[in-house]
Amino acid sequence: MPSLLNSMANFTEVLENKALAGLPVKVIQLLVEQLPAEKLSQLISDCVHVELLSAGLSNQNFLLQNQSKAGVQAQVLRVNHAETIWCSRVDEVTSWQAAQAIGFAPQLYFCGAKNELYLSEFICEPEPWSQFYCAHANHTLRQQVIKIDDSTTEPVKHLLTVLQSLAKLPLPAKQVSMLQQWQEYQLQLVTDKIPSKQWQSCLQQINSLTDDALLWFNAMDKCLITPSFCHRDLSPFNLLLHSNQHSMSGETPTKLMCIDFEYAATSHPLFDLASILATHDLSSAQYESLLDGYFKWQSELSSPYLNENAQQCVGYAINCYWLFCAMWALIMAKSAPETFLAYFQQYFALIDSH
Repeated sequence: MPSLLNSMANFTEVLENKALAGLPVKVIQLLVEQLPAEKLSQLISDCVHVELLSAGLSNQNFLLQNQSKAGVQAQVLRVNHAETIWCSRVDEVTSWQAAQAIGFAPQLYFCGAKNELYLSEFICEPEPWSQFYCAHANHTLRQQVIKIDDSTTEPVKHLLTVLQSLAKLPLPAKQVSMLQQWQEYQLQLVTDKIPSKQWQSCLQQINSLTDDALLWFNAMDKCLITPSFCHRDLSPFNLLLHSNQHSMSGETPTKLMCIDFEYAATSHPLFDLASILATHDLSSAQYESLLDGYFKWQSELSSPYLNENAQQCVGYAINCYWLFCAMWALIMAKSAPETFLAYFQQYFALIDSH
């Protein structure tokens, strides 16, 4: 009885903070239930602004602006939906903390007992990476406002550093080969309901690529020496350009940091390279520079992940990336066809099966 009364009192205190009162009731309940008393009290005392950052299929993210004697601090409150079939929250947190330890992920301040609730550092980008390098946004600053020298190697240096650094992280417990990913998605495409003719037509398109896909998987297996840590979704939206305002040199160096480790696994290193090449709006010169830098780095490793045939498999890896995106969209389309059948068509059209 006392714990229930305490919870009700804490809930009331949260509601008395006008900023926090704007959160959904279920989120407030999670804060009251899971945040340690000291952290909850500090949040109630300091939070002055709340806004929704994003609401995806597997989580919601809120920006919390906190004002204290130490100044203004921004945090991200992330609320995960129920355990999803495509990710392990335990592996996600372990991977996040490993990347954080080497400075390539925001600080994770708090993780709930069941990984339902995260509090982390908010990375304020001086120039949003996704606005410059997202290939598939409807309107990007790169295309319309900001003129970027297409020969500049600055983005290539950032991306290459991310690939090199992540590959060296401890291997996640979850292991996923290209064939395993295909088989897992195929199982999820089995449905008891009678799908629409359009959905069935999309499934036939996927199945028509079976022979091609097996060829891609086989070729990628043959160029693999050993799996590495893989983020598996290095799109521009999962990379943040972080500015170090507290550099001892007096300069303000920037570096890319990663978020959303939901898909992280021990897997084929070409898949991370492919996800960058597929989703970033790089010029031809930048594309080739990234390839050259990546394979030069591989060749100089004392224990390389890939053999000399890997460069010939980059196209196959990019095809695998778009194939899995299309299959994921078709899985999602079982419950939300209006949205995800359009995504399916977009992703499937990017597969080069010739």
